[in-house]
This record gives sequence, C-alpha cells and structure tokens, in this order.
Amino acid sequence: FALPIFIGQLFQQFYNVVDSYIVGNYLNDAALAAVSSSASLISLFISLFQGIAVGAGILLAQYFGAKEEEKMHKCVHTTVGFGIILGITLCVLKGKGIIQ
Repeated sequence: FALPIFIGQLFQQFYNVVDSYIVGNYLNDAALAAVSSSASLISLFISLFQGIAVGAGILLAQYFGAKEEEKMHKCVHTTVGFGIILGITLCVLKGKGIIQ
C-alpha cells in the first residue's frame, strides 16, 4: 500500500525539480525564490489530502468488509463533504490573497 504513495511523492519531487529548473533558467531570482519557498507548503497540502484519503479508504474498507452499509454511506458522504468544504475554504483564502 505504501508503493503508490511513494510513487506519488516521487513524481511531486520531480515536478518541483523541473519547476525550479524552468523558473531558474527563464525567469528572475525572485520567481525562483517564490517557487522554492512554496514547494514545502504545497507538499504539506498534498500530504494532508493523501492522509485524509488513506484514512477514509481504511474506514471504508472496514465498513465494506463488515457489511455495514449505513456506516459506509456516512463515511463516503462525510469525506466528500469535508473535501468540498476544505476545497472551498482554500479557494476563498487564495482569492483573498491570504495564501499564495
């Protein structure tokens, strides 16, 4: 189960390297500093969402295996609702300039 997470993180690191290479070669130092400083924050959000997805997947698998359909439906709806609320919150914060 750890292999897909590892591969996802590996591609995220490749993305950061390529992004830094392109910005460093074609834009100025301030743009490179901005990309470099935001990479940690982006990785934090990606890890947060991956953790939430893995946790929800574990709960769903347990409920599915126990044939507890009502709990499974509640878990799906809670996870989707939480994702929508968190997504809207991040969009609003980004729109107001609180996060970059």
